[in-house]
Parts: sequence; C-alpha cells; structure tokens
Amino acid sequence: MVIKLEEALKKLTNNEQNELISLEKEIDKAITEDFDGNEIYLGDFEYSSERVFQKLKEKYREAGWTLKYESDQRDGDFLRITPRRRR
Repeated sequence: MVIKLEEALKKLTNNEQNELISLEKEIDKAITEDFDGNEIYLGDFEYSSERVFQKLKEKYREAGWTLKYESDQRDGDFLRITPRRRR
C-alpha cells in the first residue's frame, strides 16, 4: 500500500504521541476538576508542534469541546476549553 504524502505528514512521531497523551491527561484533569458549564482556562499550556495541537483539537471537537490556544504577554500562554454548542 502506498502512503500518500498528506497522510505521512499527519502521522505523529512517537515523541508527539507521548506528548499528546500527556496533554490529554492535563486537559481531562482540568475539565474534571473545573468544569461548571462555562469556559475553562488551562494556564501555562505549551505544546511542541502544530500537528500535536491539531490532533488535540480534532479529538476534543469529536468529544464536544472546542480548544483555543491563546498567548498573551501579560497573562502568558493558556488554553481556553469551551463546550461546543449543540444544534
């Protein structure tokens, strides 16, 4: 089977997979502990590659969440987690 270039570019390395698992645990903990029906802010949030963050966004979107990474000089880097609106 021939692997298409776009499929190969989406494939995460072992280090990226491990990072993804670690970030999922961090996000899940924040949701479990802090979700009250509104947005959650996860401070000091960092990731190593855009592929990791895109995969995170995709997985959480399928689970009903929206992730938005924000960077602010005063407040630092953080992740905004919001429940997706139901239609």
